[in-house]
Amino acid sequence: MPYCFVPKCKGGSKAQIQYYEDNNLPKLHFFQAPDEVTRILEARKKWSHLIKRENTVSKGKRKERELQYLKNTEKVCSAHFPEKDLILYYEHKVNGNVVRIPRDRALLKPGALPVLLNQYPLYYQPKVVERKPPAQRPESTPSAKRKKKSDVEDLEITDNSVNENVALEDLNTTASKNDDSVNSDISNNATEIQSSTSAETWSCCSIKNMKLPIDWVPCNTLSETEKFVAHINPKDLVMDKIIIFKGTDLPVIKIRGVSVTSVDLPPKLCTTTDAEKIVHKVDQIGVCAGTAEKERHRKIEMRIDKVEERKEKKKNRIKNTVRSLKRSKINLLSKIQKYKIKLDNMQAECQKKNETVLNEAVGKLPKAQQEAVKACFDASKRKGPSGNRYTAQWVYECMLMRIKDKKLYNHIRVHQILPLPTVSTINGYLRNYGGTYGFQPQTLQLLAEKTEGLKSRQRRGVLLIDEAKLQPGAYFDSSLLKIGGFKDFGEQNEEDLGEDFREEVEEALAKLPEDPLAPQRLKRQEKRKEQNQHKRDKTLGDHALVITFQPFIGKWVQTIACFLSKGNANSDELTKLILEATILLEKSNLLVDGVITDGASWNRSMWIKFGINEDNPSAEHPCDPTRRLWFLSDFPHLLKCMRNCLVKDKIIMTPEGDIKLEHWRAIVDANKLKQIGIRAAHKLTSDHLNPSPWQKMNCRMAWEFWSRSAAAAMESLRFQGCDQVDDCSASIKWCQLINDLADSMNANRPENAVRLESDAFKKIGEFLEEFIKLKDWRNKKLRDKLEMAEKARLAHLRKQGKNPRGKSEKYFEQQDWVFSDSTDIGLIVSLKAAQEIIKFLREKEGFLYVMTARLNQDALERFFGLMRQSCGRNTHPEPRVFAQLFRLLSIYSLVKPIRGSNITGGDMVTTLLNLEDLRKKPKAERHKALSDKLDEIILGENLEDIPEVLDHVDHAYLNETVDEFALRYVSGFMARHAKKYANNCSDCLESLQKPATERNDLDLLITHKSRGGLIYPSDKLVNLVGILEKKVIDVSLNNELEENILFVVLDALSSVRVGKVGCLLHEDDLTKCIMKSYLIMRMHFVSRRWNEKTREQRDKQKGLRKQAHLT
Repeated sequence: MPYCFVPKCKGGSKAQIQYYEDNNLPKLHFFQAPDEVTRILEARKKWSHLIKRENTVSKGKRKERELQYLKNTEKVCSAHFPEKDLILYYEHKVNGNVVRIPRDRALLKPGALPVLLNQYPLYYQPKVVERKPPAQRPESTPSAKRKKKSDVEDLEITDNSVNENVALEDLNTTASKNDDSVNSDISNNATEIQSSTSAETWSCCSIKNMKLPIDWVPCNTLSETEKFVAHINPKDLVMDKIIIFKGTDLPVIKIRGVSVTSVDLPPKLCTTTDAEKIVHKVDQIGVCAGTAEKERHRKIEMRIDKVEERKEKKKNRIKNTVRSLKRSKINLLSKIQKYKIKLDNMQAECQKKNETVLNEAVGKLPKAQQEAVKACFDASKRKGPSGNRYTAQWVYECMLMRIKDKKLYNHIRVHQILPLPTVSTINGYLRNYGGTYGFQPQTLQLLAEKTEGLKSRQRRGVLLIDEAKLQPGAYFDSSLLKIGGFKDFGEQNEEDLGEDFREEVEEALAKLPEDPLAPQRLKRQEKRKEQNQHKRDKTLGDHALVITFQPFIGKWVQTIACFLSKGNANSDELTKLILEATILLEKSNLLVDGVITDGASWNRSMWIKFGINEDNPSAEHPCDPTRRLWFLSDFPHLLKCMRNCLVKDKIIMTPEGDIKLEHWRAIVDANKLKQIGIRAAHKLTSDHLNPSPWQKMNCRMAWEFWSRSAAAAMESLRFQGCDQVDDCSASIKWCQLINDLADSMNANRPENAVRLESDAFKKIGEFLEEFIKLKDWRNKKLRDKLEMAEKARLAHLRKQGKNPRGKSEKYFEQQDWVFSDSTDIGLIVSLKAAQEIIKFLREKEGFLYVMTARLNQDALERFFGLMRQSCGRNTHPEPRVFAQLFRLLSIYSLVKPIRGSNITGGDMVTTLLNLEDLRKKPKAERHKALSDKLDEIILGENLEDIPEVLDHVDHAYLNETVDEFALRYVSGFMARHAKKYANNCSDCLESLQKPATERNDLDLLITHKSRGGLIYPSDKLVNLVGILEKKVIDVSLNNELEENILFVVLDALSSVRVGKVGCLLHEDDLTKCIMKSYLIMRMHFVSRRWNEKTREQRDKQKGLRKQAHLT
């Protein structure tokens, strides 16, 4: 319920409601001021002036009381309105009688005002200035000047107001205050003015019956002996004239707060008519507002008041803001404290929780997320990033992330998204896996543990062998102290594989079928070895041979080893590597049933060594005489070769007709006429018929060439009457046969896999039968031609009287290949081997089907593509980069457990961590040999002195190719590097540096490049570095780059005496450390310079080759 706006009125309160209910009084109604405008004031302002509710307002440094106006939402109760102004009933006339029904909500009559305000507080009562009555003076005649004026009273009032403008502020203040009191009595007398009549005798109570001019209103006071009337200026609604009546005494007249005494008044008020005359006289007096000059100070004071008021408001606002911010700060601090306590309690509860409870809660998540959550909980118990302990499974997940993307791994670790180990920690695990070329025992050991527990059918697979072109490049291996990048077949790892392994390989080589040309080949091989024995360490490799194991079941593929060779590996090397790989994998619980290569000539020579031919697609298994080892050629490669042979020969003869390239050209020509419309065999273009070198190796284009769409397009053109395809029956037949064969040999899903009873298996047999028939037909036709030619030759010789000798049988054993010798043999051997493998797997392991896509090299080609992509812009990576990437990708596939195995990734990481780094042995041996060699050089006696070196005056010991300034700059770098080997010995440190007083012009480069931190080396150190530099240059110029060039430099240094640096106690150790560091640094420079030189020669040869083609 609303409350009443009138001060000290309790309307709307609970006490007032209870009081009215107890005394059975009618309830109060509440009214808002209407928006109607009367002749004098707006209703809301009129109500506010009558109620006179004030508020205290600060204006600058002083406080004043200000009238509070009613708002739209504020109301006044019905207790302050006369009953006659209230509409409490509904009135209706029923049969001439007035019926009154009480209203639930009363209404106000128009013009009603709250005039019942008898309980005003004292400070709301209107204040009347009490003045003593003016002195009684005899009436005097006005002066002559004043008699000339038409209105004597106006003149006197004007003069009085002008003279008293000094008190204008008091006038306005008094007028504004009296304005409120005037308005409070307007409504009380408004209704009585109209009916008032003149009384014969005067009293203050007769003021209600006076007839007042317009804009004059009577005003009541609390005193019965004092009343006043006021004139309200209609322009600014301010009382400017007031007449105060006190009994029958003369009234007090105030105009704008200034008392006026010059008005002609009767000596005493006797009747009401006398009072009315006085009011009419005062009404006729004009009021002067004064001059503007007198009001200038008022404007400034108003501005000052406004400024002070704004300052006060701003100050209060700032105080309130500060107070609220302090309160907010206190609240936030209390919340922080509360949350800290809550966090401590939660941490204490978490610590009290048993690990089994946590494991039960985390067990609902996937396994990978379980490891991440556990790692996060373990990391939260640590105060810092160091000292963390990780599980093997979590290290396994982190290792895979690190291998996939190094930048993403660093982002997750730096931003603390997950508690990942540092990169150095991951590298520690990877370091145990050897990254050199050849068979790695670590790979075989991990592979044996990875496949442990798998069924035999899951461990069966084939070997994929292929080569990738590399860019020759040398690099210095600081761990092994040798130049890398040379031809490497992993001979250094054979000792780690054991003597038994060597014997098994030799036995397997002995069991191979005898080659009729073996003695000749053996002699050539031994001769080649003798010629290249001294060049073995000086031949940079440019081909990487990769061996991969691909199982028949499962999506995993594992690279076994890679080898670095100069050119393509020959058949002897391939034969030995295949036997070694097969024996090692069989020892690692894997079963090798086949070998897949491409159709290169060296691979066909390797087939011959194993006894592989058109009638025999398999050889005896080197590990089990009862098993067979099948050999296959990569089918996509065979498909490309068939297309390329037809493009080259243009025609292939068959019993059904000729297979002509013109039949495919007719399709292309027909498609050109329909550039916008729908075309048959739309994928076939002129590039398929005239391929560029790289398009000849494109498998997709070969598939599109032999597609069923091409055969259908030929049939469509022949039906349309195209002359080019009149004899395309053979082309259509073989195109369909090859397309069906491609589908059968490239099955990669269980839905289209090859089964013994399926059509795909039958299509393999049908193509093989048709191809053999075609081959026999072509050979018979060729043999007939040779026989006819031989008979004609013999007859011609007999006619000439000669006794001719017939050709040998080998002459008539020539073959007419359908495509080429390598392609035909590869097709026949691969298809026969595929049939036998499918039957073997069905009978031996119970395979329901075989996905023949596992019998090609697609997995290895994808591996090479990933390697090239990882190398950036380099299409042919360098040997060092290839070895590093091969290492990472091999570990990635190696540590991932196989589906169905009883081992986890964490177990694989544990095994990887526990592996013995077999490279430590040769590494330690070579470092020991380097240390011994340096000791021999430093401690050597009876050695030749080099006078040029010991002569520090003219420095003639330097070669012409050595820059003295650059040598001193590098010597300064070595001085800084050698400080950590000086053991904080002051004498050793002094022997490394040159005093400032001994610096000369030879130190000019250091002076110019220094920003205050470079070191000026001593002459002893420059002498030592100069000797080392001279020998490095001599060896590099006089010898070819080889693996052990570092030890060649040491051999050259062993014949001279080198100067020592340091004190007597530490000079041997300090000189040894300086020599070792400098020589290793220079080996890096030598290999880099060698690469630049070979690159320049290669670019020059490439440019000359292009010029030769142009001419």
